[in-house]
Amino acid sequence: MAAHEFFFSLEVSSLPVEDDLLRDLISNVLARAGCADDARALADAVRSAIAAAEGRVPCGVQFSVRDGALEIVVAPAGGSLWRTTRAIP
Repeated sequence: MAAHEFFFSLEVSSLPVEDDLLRDLISNVLARAGCADDARALADAVRSAIAAAEGRVPCGVQFSVRDGALEIVVAPAGGSLWRTTRAIP
């Protein structure tokens, strides 16, 4: 597969977020980014990170692919960043 770059960002403006909506959105973004195999586990991890924001909004969520790796960042207002990286198969 040819290397590609990808970026998607969203801002959660209120919590809690409907689980099905968030799961579907994250799964689709991950499939587009080339991580369909890990989509369920990564979606669960991102949902947990958003839930851990404990009402700190806005809560930014970024997905970026660069140099063959996916990086996901969850950044709640005034809270700690959550970050993970996966190699793109």
